[in-house]
Amino acid sequence: MRKFIPGTIVLLIVAFTVSAQVTADDVIDNYLEKIGGKSQLRQLRKLSYVLNGYSSGTPIQMQYETAYPNLSKLAIYSNNQEIARSEFDGRQGFNSAMGTNTPMTYEELETNKYANLFLLELYYKEHGIQMNYIGQIQNPYDYQYYHQIEKVLPNGVSSYVYYNVTTGLLAQEMMADGSYTNFSDYRNYQGFLFPHSLELIYTNGVEIQASVSTINLEKVLSQEPPSHTASNTIRNSGDKASSTTSIKTVPQNSVPNVAYTKKVALVIGNSNYKNGGSLKNPVNDAKAIGLTLKQLGFEVYTHYDLGQADMKRAIDDFGKKLRSSEVGLFYYAGHGIQSKGRNYMIPVEADLQNEQQVEYDCIAADRVLAFMDYAESKVNIVVLDACRNNPFERSWRRSANGNGLAFMNAPTGSLIAYATSPGTTASDGQGSNGLYTAALLKYMKSPGLTIEQMFKRVRSEVEEKSNKSQVPWESTSLKGEFYFVPSH
Repeated sequence: MRKFIPGTIVLLIVAFTVSAQVTADDVIDNYLEKIGGKSQLRQLRKLSYVLNGYSSGTPIQMQYETAYPNLSKLAIYSNNQEIARSEFDGRQGFNSAMGTNTPMTYEELETNKYANLFLLELYYKEHGIQMNYIGQIQNPYDYQYYHQIEKVLPNGVSSYVYYNVTTGLLAQEMMADGSYTNFSDYRNYQGFLFPHSLELIYTNGVEIQASVSTINLEKVLSQEPPSHTASNTIRNSGDKASSTTSIKTVPQNSVPNVAYTKKVALVIGNSNYKNGGSLKNPVNDAKAIGLTLKQLGFEVYTHYDLGQADMKRAIDDFGKKLRSSEVGLFYYAGHGIQSKGRNYMIPVEADLQNEQQVEYDCIAADRVLAFMDYAESKVNIVVLDACRNNPFERSWRRSANGNGLAFMNAPTGSLIAYATSPGTTASDGQGSNGLYTAALLKYMKSPGLTIEQMFKRVRSEVEEKSNKSQVPWESTSLKGEFYFVPSH
């Protein structure tokens, strides 16, 4: 498919329609259903491709790997020699040409953080990426109609993506500089549709045409946390690509109990807001969580209704204590907000008249993660019961990238738990504790449950009691097993 150039859009303005019945969500949801379905796609954790093709007439091989949440590696070979490489680990990255490595600039890192998002269409809302539906347009080269959507990353980088109206599949992405990528020849492997023909056209004259020869899928089953990998390789006849599916499973009682003795926790509950509207349960929740953690052997520091200076001081003191601890746990209940892709906890005295004040008047959640990352404790746990509606939104000209909190990468050895899925909101609850914290209190004392199993039970109960309107969420990079109460 040839690219949609601005002049073409002007000439075909009569064919360009904006329908009130069609939204970007409609188009993307249809696309996700076509390529495998949301529930199945959420099981995927890594995709690897080997592509063979030509770059301006020269034979090349491309090896591309993308992993959850936004890791990527690309290597290009010609005549069995590496001629280019690009890697991004979620924080740092580099580009290499003929063996010379160049670190990515700040702008490149910010763009890669979002542009490399694993299965972007599935997770874009959680990361503050905007998808704006423009309308339908007819391509003058194939006479087919396409949905045109503007994709805007939190750092302002934008592109246009085109989905075929008939098939529902992604056909092209065009960048602001005029370079573009075509996707075609979708084939079914292991229940998922993948494009097997790619065409990359750059403004410097470089053109790459490549076809997929091998696909490797890695996914985890939601029933149990992974401990080992069983691989099943499927070979197809003829020129069909080969596909390897790795499914991670864990046998029952295969991991021994681990009892840690040096455990420290910081618990903060903010209820009595001076400007943003008080909340009923955060202080109650913090008191109950703090008491339970003490009973489970944690050294607990509990605070209520803190202003910004006191919150910073409490977190900084917690960071010092983490250095001599095996396990660190941070729990926050209260108002929270996302702004420009980052999560913030709102102090009780905050008076946010506009979004620009958030960075300076609130506490970034990654302040806690930074201390955990530096301390290198064996297990770090962050629990954010802060996914309530933005209390200041009505006074702003626009909201802070939607309701709820944004997805955060869990540093190595960490687990981040949200009261509800990123980008959505949770209720403050009707009882003495919030719905999420009440479930936590119920299952934290259950013997023999790994922390992942415990959170799955919490998720099931909250989802059931909220009639599926609230679904808790976790992001984890834990290396070993952790039990609040090891089995006897």
